[in-house]
Amino acid sequence: MKLTIRKKLTAVALAGALAVGMSIGAAAPAMALTNCTLAQWQKFAQVTCSQSSSPRTQVRAAIGCTRWYSGGYIWTRYGSWVGVGATSQAACSATETPAVLNGRVVHWYEGR
Repeated sequence: MKLTIRKKLTAVALAGALAVGMSIGAAAPAMALTNCTLAQWQKFAQVTCSQSSSPRTQVRAAIGCTRWYSGGYIWTRYGSWVGVGATSQAACSATETPAVLNGRVVHWYEGR
């Protein structure tokens, strides 16, 4: 089967675009937050990380909250972004309760 020059150029261009797209997607280095302590009590979640691979890394706590009339809808409440060594705290409002999934309060932390 003969390929025309146009088809060959199209194939080369598509392969090049695919390779560039894959390298861009893989180029972002993984952020490494370490020694993080995530705690939850009552309507609060907090996180503190003592080390990071980058001095500019930030972290924040998050907690899922529900209201008795929400029909199961979960609102996410975030703490403020803080640097390594500082503590971020997230809280449900006075009219909310922490969301529970499989017997555990829904809370986590995020880094950037």
